[in-house]
Amino acid sequence: MEYSPSMLLKRKFSFFISHWGKTEFMVAMSKKLQYHGLEKLYQQGPMAFWLFFVQYLVRDSIIYIFIPIMIASWTV
Repeated sequence: MEYSPSMLLKRKFSFFISHWGKTEFMVAMSKKLQYHGLEKLYQQGPMAFWLFFVQYLVRDSIIYIFIPIMIASWTV
């Protein structure tokens, strides 16, 4: 079954919002991390591990640092 581009975008956006800003890759890697552990996950694929780490770093920086600063600057 083929989806229209707007339907795909809607599904991706819905997934992103329902998983609190995580991509499908981040959700899959989180499950692997919980199952295998940090060291084994790194040994399975160092590049995927670093990509996962950087995505979490960027996501958390936006959620916990930039957004609160923007909200605080708007309210002053």
